[in-house]
Amino acid sequence: MTRGSPSSALPFVLAYARRGWRVHPVHWPTRAADGARCSCSAGERCRSIGKHPMLEAWPRVATTNEDVIRAWWREHPSANVGIATGPASGLLVLDVDPRNGGDLALEALLASHDGLEPTMRVETGGGGVHFYLAHPSGGAPLRGALGKGLDVKAGGGTVVAPPSLHASGRRYAWAAGASPRDLAPAALPSWLLALVTVRPSVEPRPAEARAARRPRRVLGDEEALDVLVHECSFVSHCARDAASLSYDEWFSLATILHVFREGPALFEQISRYDVARYRRGEPARKVASVRGGPRHCTSLGWSCPRLGKCSALGVRSPAGLPFKLRKAGA
Repeated sequence: MTRGSPSSALPFVLAYARRGWRVHPVHWPTRAADGARCSCSAGERCRSIGKHPMLEAWPRVATTNEDVIRAWWREHPSANVGIATGPASGLLVLDVDPRNGGDLALEALLASHDGLEPTMRVETGGGGVHFYLAHPSGGAPLRGALGKGLDVKAGGGTVVAPPSLHASGRRYAWAAGASPRDLAPAALPSWLLALVTVRPSVEPRPAEARAARRPRRVLGDEEALDVLVHECSFVSHCARDAASLSYDEWFSLATILHVFREGPALFEQISRYDVARYRRGEPARKVASVRGGPRHCTSLGWSCPRLGKCSALGVRSPAGLPFKLRKAGA
């Protein structure tokens, strides 16, 4: 990556920032005789070509500061454009991926509800659609997905925005009549707000509360790890999106897995997918450096469908795991 003159993306990025949308640079695809490569150090081996943030700390440093933005794109004029979603930007983006059935999932939802108000819409370079909606007020956790190929990008999320280049060679573009100059982000309709909002569990009555304090069955180490991988939405996300984890997510995963006997091996396996950052032996050193218990995944802004309660493990996720495992003699 080299220095250069400001790119044609810069006017778009500045326009987004002036709307209060927090932006950050994203790696971009480069062309070669044998196909697309990513601008990251992984090149053609990257599993998320032109889609992952250039800055590990992007959730914290994404900004509307024009001086910072100009400096980023002066340093990397070809960078793709990322917009951090969530309350700070006032955006929730519905990400429809037809390749994974997202168009069918959305069609089924719209068929049984009142539809969507006209809103800003992006046609992605991969054939998908991003619907830009106003982020709901209030602090209720939001789901990360509504179905296969139908994702919700809110707090802790990011989207690639126009005029970014896709690995296919096509660019992300605002749909005709649905750009920021044409429309504002529509409010979530009540039916969609109900679907994306994670409802708190009902507080137990006194008798139920006393019963809840009784000791529960304690899982052994191997069984607990297996349940965690399949039941914890944060750990599942880390395994599924291993190639594009932020540093905070990656390190938090280390703090979770280090309490399991087989956890370091799993952490090493997941780390290998991020070929741009992976260095032999580094995951093991990171696990060995962990002090204290796991970070709470919700401290990263993760919207957990279980509100942080891993019912299958009988603990609050994942901060209660060390105590749970000590009781199991692990």
